[in-house]
Amino acid sequence: MMKDKNEAAEVKEGIRKTIYIDETLVKRAEMFEELAGVNSFSAFVSKALEQYISQIVLDQHAEVLTKEMREAIAYALNPINIRLSKSLYRYAVQLDMLSQFVGYQNEFNWREIEAVRKEAQENVAKMRGQVDVGRIIGEMSTENGEEDEYYN
Repeated sequence: MMKDKNEAAEVKEGIRKTIYIDETLVKRAEMFEELAGVNSFSAFVSKALEQYISQIVLDQHAEVLTKEMREAIAYALNPINIRLSKSLYRYAVQLDMLSQFVGYQNEFNWREIEAVRKEAQENVAKMRGQVDVGRIIGEMSTENGEEDEYYN
């Protein structure tokens, strides 16, 4: 049963092919017909096949960029990669230091660990990723009334 004249044209221009598809897959496809911008299951299947064929072709010819373009992009990104690598290394060192401080001084249960994790996420979000353990320890020392010559 045809829904409109455009569908009739689609069916007349095509060929009839019998296929077997899992019933669950058909139901899922039918749910997305409208979202796909088609008016029939045949149009949906045709569109899906076109997409899948395009994906196969792209996968076989994955090198969309020329070698020169890839090298130019890599060259332009290299300084950024170096800075990111150095920053990640520094953050890993800071994180390891904090972990050792906590590990040596406290025993936490899982709830306390999750509370600390939540607070840390909030703090990092506020600081936009700029973490300085020295500043944090300095603030803690002054809160406790201690003077540390390194931070003063």
